[in-house]
Amino acid sequence: RVQVDGEVEIDSSRVGIVFWRSLSGKLKVRNSEIGLMHIWFGGGPSRIEIKGLKSGSRQDLNLTTPEGGSLSLQDTTVAMYSLSLWGIYDEACRKELVVEDSELAEIFAVFPVGSDVELEDMRPQFYDDWNIYDNPKVENLTWNLTLKNVKLEKWKIDIQGKAAIRDSYFHLDTWGSENEPEVEVENSTIITMHTRGSGYLRFKDVVFSKPEKVPIRFLYNLEDKQTTKPLVIEFEHCTIGPNALIEVGRAHENESRIILKGNLSFRIPEKEIYWFEGRIDREYSVLVTHENGTPIANSNFILLDNRGNEVLRGTTNEDGVVSFFVNFTKENWNESWTLYFPPYNLTKEIGFLTDTPILITPSGGVVLSSLLVPLFLMITVILLLHLLKHKFL
Repeated sequence: RVQVDGEVEIDSSRVGIVFWRSLSGKLKVRNSEIGLMHIWFGGGPSRIEIKGLKSGSRQDLNLTTPEGGSLSLQDTTVAMYSLSLWGIYDEACRKELVVEDSELAEIFAVFPVGSDVELEDMRPQFYDDWNIYDNPKVENLTWNLTLKNVKLEKWKIDIQGKAAIRDSYFHLDTWGSENEPEVEVENSTIITMHTRGSGYLRFKDVVFSKPEKVPIRFLYNLEDKQTTKPLVIEFEHCTIGPNALIEVGRAHENESRIILKGNLSFRIPEKEIYWFEGRIDREYSVLVTHENGTPIANSNFILLDNRGNEVLRGTTNEDGVVSFFVNFTKENWNESWTLYFPPYNLTKEIGFLTDTPILITPSGGVVLSSLLVPLFLMITVILLLHLLKHKFL
């Protein structure tokens, strides 16, 4: 990693990752091999043109910036190139970047606080002649990007402002502190996702998966600017998996940091949950209907924890629907709860990975929870004794 004002020279070496920021850092590489060359463009307004970045080929590259930075690759092979448009030291990136005749492993595009965009078809593809402003809406964006004759393998999109993204295949980051990012994603595949801090995210018809396992990370670091507002994520017809894993990071003390709402299906096993710290409040919506689909209003239920203790009571509305939240932490995320409907003596086990909405059809039969079996047996024995007593009298 070449820091601001730093100077690094690499000669006749093999290096896994080299990270260069386009301020005043200086990097010279000669006769070497680099696994991933990450070029981070930030700083004040200027136009930068890059041509001929070819994966796996030995080549030369020379870049300079108005801030005094320089990047020089001489007779060096780079397996993959990654370009970033990202502000440095809380300052927005103001570069105008033009990339031509190149092969890129990824572009990391950070849409800063105050930006408002509508993005479409952000996916791996060949870009003949494309500009970021070709999207339906781009407002208050501080940087510009043009791709000409460029093959791109992955978009990494970081939203710190407001965004609507449709028909895309990408990695998503959100980062909220004093700002409250608002993101809507529709009809897309998210190949990885990292969330930090607060904000509001809404997903409709979105799949979180790809051929290899997809990390979905809910993160909040204590060194971040603290905010008492939660991260709210709402789902509509969405699926996590089958190739996915979930990581839950830190929370600030015991405050609720993440709220999951809406209709969500999980296609992953418990072994793919890595819960380090923090709390997630998950909403469960329950629909109670007859077998013909007619909703059952005023249906009472009791929620029991895994020890049989009552947690809450509720009643379905006129549409046969009731919603409630369960708070999950590192200590209880893999435990089960029981929905008990006394009028029908029917139960349903639920947990963190339970699909929502939960459909209940009382006329479809009775399912006894293990928590209620002892009570059921006791009542049965009492009835039998009562019958025997009257038989022999």
